[in-house]
Amino acid sequence: MEYTHKPVLLNECLDALSVRPDGVYVDGTLGRAGHSREIAKRLTAGRLIAIDRDKAALDEAPHRLEGYMDRVTLVRGNFGDLTEILAGLGVDGVDGMLFDLGVSSPQLDDGSRGFSYLQDAPLDMRMDQSAPLTARDVVNGWDQEELRRILWQYGEERYSGLIAAAIVRERARAAIETTGQLAELIRSAMPAKARREKQHPAKRSFQAIRIAVNDELGEVERMLEGVEVRLNEDYFQDRAKWNAMAEKIIFTGPIDAFFDYRLGALEYRSVRFETEVLDMENFQGNAVVNYTDAETPFTRIIEHKHFAFGTQPKTVISREYSAEWRLGDEPYYPVNDARNNALYEQYKALAEQERNVIFGGRLGSYKYYDMDVVIAEALKCVRALCT
Repeated sequence: MEYTHKPVLLNECLDALSVRPDGVYVDGTLGRAGHSREIAKRLTAGRLIAIDRDKAALDEAPHRLEGYMDRVTLVRGNFGDLTEILAGLGVDGVDGMLFDLGVSSPQLDDGSRGFSYLQDAPLDMRMDQSAPLTARDVVNGWDQEELRRILWQYGEERYSGLIAAAIVRERARAAIETTGQLAELIRSAMPAKARREKQHPAKRSFQAIRIAVNDELGEVERMLEGVEVRLNEDYFQDRAKWNAMAEKIIFTGPIDAFFDYRLGALEYRSVRFETEVLDMENFQGNAVVNYTDAETPFTRIIEHKHFAFGTQPKTVISREYSAEWRLGDEPYYPVNDARNNALYEQYKALAEQERNVIFGGRLGSYKYYDMDVVIAEALKCVRALCT
């Protein structure tokens, strides 16, 4: 198969990695090697470790990376085992990592792999074709509730219950063997209005089954298990120690506290919570409901079960009340009036002199972020971190 490929968000990835010619980098999802090739181009004395579980991708890589293989190490494996892979290579630190998660274009394009609902083929969907679990095993062997769960959790398929029930009924008559059979079964299980949607009726379900077959989210969790996390640490108690541990520090606490309130204290709003366990499966139907009327004493109710999947016989809710803030209380939201904004600008000038510290979040930048700008600000922070 001829590999022609335009990598996803290539320029953005390269900007974030800020590749150094002598650096060590990991591409945890080699695929068609589009990202790997551009990283390797920028290396001289450096090294790229390219990982993939799909033998076909590794077989094609020397061709795709022709001219750069002297600085590339190919590894057949799962990025979830990254800690063990790096240890086996004698690498104790890297300068950047890239993970382009999900199915790759060659896997979709090769109908025989069983990833596509547009081509009829045996139900497979394995990224590693030596792995034991196939899509056929999932569709014909997993119980109805587990099928419903993965369709909803991994595919956000709102008709997950109908589809799971239809799969169980059909396989009781005869095993479901092909992608074509499954795609038609999913389509027929949906209400008529859903079948008229622009996207293919089987799109979300195929994604969910693929994620389950390849344990894609489990791989992410295993990869993150190798990251050292320390809790209950106070940066201010031993600032010199923490500063010595990292080239860059991301500070998301109150910016005035970072500078020991030398220009005076900024003001914040605080909140308090009343939490209650209720003897019911569902209280309000979603995670958060805000209350803006003058009569209700709390500002919102948070129902915690909606942040996770599954059903439980009881539910936990927290009512959030506004609270007066005093220095020493936990700050939640900035007070963006003229006096506080002017004081923040003075602290911001001090922050710009801190070359190895990035101030982020609503406390570090004294700004309340609406959700539509959170991702943009996070990417801006990453760029600052990598330059």
